[in-house]
Amino acid sequence: MLSAPKMNGSHPRYAGREVDLIIHDSVIHIHNNETLIWPQCQGGAVNDSRDPIDYPTVGLGMPFEQWTVGRRFKTIGRTITEADITNFVCVTGMLEVLFTNVDYLEKESLIKGRLAPGALVYSFAEGLLMQSVMQHTGLAFLGAELKVQKPAFAGDTIHVRCVVTEARQTSKPGRGIVAAVNEVTNQRGEAVLIYTATRMVKCGDRM
Repeated sequence: MLSAPKMNGSHPRYAGREVDLIIHDSVIHIHNNETLIWPQCQGGAVNDSRDPIDYPTVGLGMPFEQWTVGRRFKTIGRTITEADITNFVCVTGMLEVLFTNVDYLEKESLIKGRLAPGALVYSFAEGLLMQSVMQHTGLAFLGAELKVQKPAFAGDTIHVRCVVTEARQTSKPGRGIVAAVNEVTNQRGEAVLIYTATRMVKCGDRM
C-alpha cells in the first residue's frame, strides 16, 4: 500500500512531485494513475478519526424467509471446459476411459464427444447455487435425490433452474429447512440433470 502524500502548503506532494487530488469517499486518486488509501472523507473533508466505517456486505445469499414455497429462480451460467473435465477426474480419481481417452471416445464409445461426468455437472450446479443463494446463509446440506437426464459435454453451458418445494422452521430458533427441485439445463434449454436438495439455512435475523 502506498503512503499518504505529504502536504506542502495548498498542494500535496508525492514522491517529490506536486499533484492534484480528487477526493471520492475514502480514496484519493492521483492524476498520474496512482491510487492512495486515505482516511474516511466526508463532504469533501478528510475525517482523521479511526472510527470503524459500516460497510454493508454484498453478495449474500437468501435467508430462510425468502425460500417461499413455489418461488422460482435461475442461476447464471457456467461453460464446461476440457480443462474442467481433466481436473475433476484427476482430483476425484474418476479416471475412466470415457473421461480420459479421446481415441476410445472416437473409435469405440457409443457416446461421442468429450463427455463430462454426471458428478461434475452436479458439483458445478451446486457451485452456481452456493455463490448466488447460499453464500453466508447455508448451514447444512441434508440430502438429495438425483437423476441424470442426458450427457453433458465440453463446451456446454449449464444453468440451474430452481423451484422451492418445502420451507419449514426448525424447533431451534434462527434456522429453517428448505427443499428445492433443481433442474440443470444446457445452452439449448435441455435438462441434463435434475435433483431435489434439502438444506438448512439461516433466518434473516441471524445474518
